[in-house]
Amino acid sequence: MKLETEQRQTQDLLADLAQARDEITALMDDYGAAFPTYQQVTGDLMLMRDKIAFLSNVMRQTMDVTLPNTADTEETAVALLMTEASNWGIVKNFLWLSTAPMALSITANLIARTKWVKAGGKFTRMAKWSNGLKIVRFAKFAGPVALAMEIGLWAYSEGQAKLVNADLRESIKEMRVSKDKAKAELAELKEQTRKAKADKAAMLKEAGVATVDEYVVKLKEAFVDAGALQETFNITRRMLNKGMDPSLVVELVEKADETLVARIAKRLEAEKQFVDGGSIEAVAASLDLEPEQAAEIGALVDARDAYVRGKTQLEIAELTGISNGSYIGIEETLDRAMSENWTTIESGDNFDILVQETLTRADAYADLNTELRAKTDLSAGQDVGALATKFGIDRAEVVLWASQLPLQQEEARKLRADGARTVQDIASETRLPQAMVTTV
Repeated sequence: MKLETEQRQTQDLLADLAQARDEITALMDDYGAAFPTYQQVTGDLMLMRDKIAFLSNVMRQTMDVTLPNTADTEETAVALLMTEASNWGIVKNFLWLSTAPMALSITANLIARTKWVKAGGKFTRMAKWSNGLKIVRFAKFAGPVALAMEIGLWAYSEGQAKLVNADLRESIKEMRVSKDKAKAELAELKEQTRKAKADKAAMLKEAGVATVDEYVVKLKEAFVDAGALQETFNITRRMLNKGMDPSLVVELVEKADETLVARIAKRLEAEKQFVDGGSIEAVAASLDLEPEQAAEIGALVDARDAYVRGKTQLEIAELTGISNGSYIGIEETLDRAMSENWTTIESGDNFDILVQETLTRADAYADLNTELRAKTDLSAGQDVGALATKFGIDRAEVVLWASQLPLQQEEARKLRADGARTVQDIASETRLPQAMVTTV
């Protein structure tokens, strides 16, 4: 009788296990059905956020005259520069962007922790769902359960039935824990979807448009206006850097009012003081800047130095903390200036004009000159250690240049074969001496 009771319990437990399995399967089906809606609305928000980030990058590289340094420079750029009170704000037609930083923050929690999506009849794991889901592959149970389900248990002894029942009870327990977690994950997905829909609706309303496509079109119009302001900024900056009187700049440059010219002039003076070795405290005090403002300007000068020395964008960002928009501006400016002055950099005679034009420290160009001379010696077969001693630099630096040299020479060879670039331009792009470019 006891064996019959154990066997009867086994059948009941198997039924409970099947029910728990079916409940989780149903939850997964619900999750799979809800996930596409979540993907759609979060995709829209990501697109809208990316457009805002791109615009703020453009603004950052152009208009960060005396912005304070914050954890989110892009958000600060939008908040400060796209407001009606700002003399250097975006065109009045786009004042709705004054609250656009919302787009940079609302995506922080958009990615749900669980990503099980049904594809082709199977559930595919996109990210970790729950450590509790140890048995989601429902056909593969451990121990005697698998065998029990196959043979119906009718041949089991009393002891075997006990083992099976214990295994089944543990499996059912785990199933219920997993079901509870699955329910919580589904509820979270639905809540995240609800919030994302509300954020999207708020952003569209803020922009005065009805669809994401209209939102993107409106931002593209803002890009045009930002580009026009960027040109104003660049022309004004070049004129002031060449020593032109600010009052004359106001007369000659469209949209360059006295306030804007004064701010750019202050920014230029700060950069020049940093190039000359000024400290953050000294620059801030001399120009009535907040220390955070002076530090941000100083970081850009440091970033230019690092770029001249051949550091990567990631290395420069880690070293200085500058935004992507600021990096783009540095890259464009220095690529042009270095190409035009590569002969001067190779000669190492006098960097004064280049320093004044690019507001980059002379030491950075001297280091680049050393790199070019070392590469000439490396190509002639000189020893790495001997060159480190000769130039008074770390051996690892010479090793790095030696490892880069074959790839740079190959790139120079390809550019020369194309025939569309000058030797000086190719040498600048590949960081090689011009004589080496002519012989590859």
